[in-house]
Amino acid sequence: MEVVTRDGRPYARVVSDNVPPQIPETYSAYAVHDFAATLWIAPEGYVSAVHYEFDLRNIDERIAVEWRYTYDRVGETTVDRPEWVPEPTATPSPTPTDDPSRIPPATVADTPTAD
Repeated sequence: MEVVTRDGRPYARVVSDNVPPQIPETYSAYAVHDFAATLWIAPEGYVSAVHYEFDLRNIDERIAVEWRYTYDRVGETTVDRPEWVPEPTATPSPTPTDDPSRIPPATVADTPTAD
C-alpha cells in the first residue's frame, strides 16, 4: 500500500496479485494468468476505483481482460424513499447514571501527564 495524490487528494493505493475466487469460477474453461488488481481508497474510507487486468488462456486461445470501475459523485446522489420503507425513528439518547457499578474504571489514558 502507498499513498498517492489524484486530483489534489490523497488516496491509498493497494496493489494485489491474488486472484479472487469468482474469476476462475466465472471463466472455468480458461486458466488465469498475470492477474493484477489496483484499488484506490478515498480519504473517507470508500473504494473510489478498481482496476483488474489479467489473461485468460486455454489450449488455443488467449484473451486479455481489463476491467475498470470508478465511483464518482459520492454524496451527490439522492433517492426518493419508496412507500414500503418506514420512516426513520429517533434513537433515544443515553441516560446518565449515578450507579457506580456502571461507571468504567479509570485507565492510563485518563491519567493526566506532567508537562
